[in-house]
Amino acid sequence: MDFNDFPDFLVTAVTSYLSKESRALLAVAVTAPSASWRCGGGRRSKPSVKGLSILTGSYLPEFVCNINLLGVKDVAIGAQRLENEWKNFDFGDLQLATGKRYAPFGGSSLDDDDLTAVLLCIDAANIVESLKLTRCHNITGRGLEPLRGSKILKRIDLSLVGEHDDPRVYSKLKVKEVVPILKSIVINKSIGACQQLRHVQLPFQWRQEKKDELTYFMLAYNGLLH
Repeated sequence: MDFNDFPDFLVTAVTSYLSKESRALLAVAVTAPSASWRCGGGRRSKPSVKGLSILTGSYLPEFVCNINLLGVKDVAIGAQRLENEWKNFDFGDLQLATGKRYAPFGGSSLDDDDLTAVLLCIDAANIVESLKLTRCHNITGRGLEPLRGSKILKRIDLSLVGEHDDPRVYSKLKVKEVVPILKSIVINKSIGACQQLRHVQLPFQWRQEKKDELTYFMLAYNGLLH
């Protein structure tokens, strides 16, 4: 029997005991492989009915998910749980939830496809206020695309370091992939300057390289803060 053959209410009841990280990973997995999630709407930009039920810990009948029926108790509870649990998100915690240890130069860590899938699954652009990538050494930055244009992100830590870590750790994060996304958050064309993003922590490596694109962004960003 395939996992998707189990009734949604039963799956929800069983998985509600899992950590939020494990539920997010499972919600992604029952919806589609990480590499097939896409931004911009469509089937692969949000969790399936079963995935959403797992993620929120609330059994959501398909007709409710399809028409976004307001006033349904389970929907309200699920939405509130989603918001409460994912306001502060460290992708490194999901990496630990997979049972994989941190691998600075190996391929066993979660990658950008996984980051994209999870951010889309939890509706990060409308939920996440603080994001960290603790010891996520396999991330280049394209996986942050679901955060493009976020109006609520207040803090993003791209240093990759955890508590007591050497800040000089090697980073695969690419300025050309990350900075355009940060720009879209800081400057929203429809509302002008966006003042929500108050803290940006950069990789040590970037601060040493001092690339022009990053320098221009930081000058513009610091100007908006003052």
